[in-house]
Amino acid sequence: MIFLFLIPVVNSCIPTQQVETTTTTTTSTTTTTPIPCPTGWEEFERPSGTWCIKTFAIVGSWQDGQNGCATHGAVLSGVQNQAELDFMCDSAVEGAFWVGGQRTAACPGPGLTATCTALTSFEWTDGSTTGTDGWIWRPIEPNNAASCPVINAWTYNLADQVCTRSDFDGYVCGKSPM
Repeated sequence: MIFLFLIPVVNSCIPTQQVETTTTTTTSTTTTTPIPCPTGWEEFERPSGTWCIKTFAIVGSWQDGQNGCATHGAVLSGVQNQAELDFMCDSAVEGAFWVGGQRTAACPGPGLTATCTALTSFEWTDGSTTGTDGWIWRPIEPNNAASCPVINAWTYNLADQVCTRSDFDGYVCGKSPM
């Protein structure tokens, strides 16, 4: 006769090992802070982005104004809207200041026509100004007798003048923030 004994195996007799796991998650965020305009320059938001504007009371021609702006890393500024024109005229105080625009090649002759209107005879040259909201002309302007626009600080509007005329009171520069 054979006797069989069954001995139960208890799990507690099997050695176990506990492993502790630690997971670290790192989240990084990047915040971009807009670069401000240089000291003395006024900041404006345009459809094309931030634009910095400053007037300079230095007498000269349209090209003198363009050259003067270049020494500041800028160009003659166009006029995006009434708010910019108001700032330009307020900071110019009085007189006429060159801005960045010229008569288009499609409208070479004097006078306005059906295709060469007050809003289509000129174009902005600064590479930033968009649209036609800034063409805020004096009631008799543009007469298309000249090719470069000036702001009239005493009347808060624009006139077209001969680009080589060198007796205007200054110019308005514009640039993107650095």
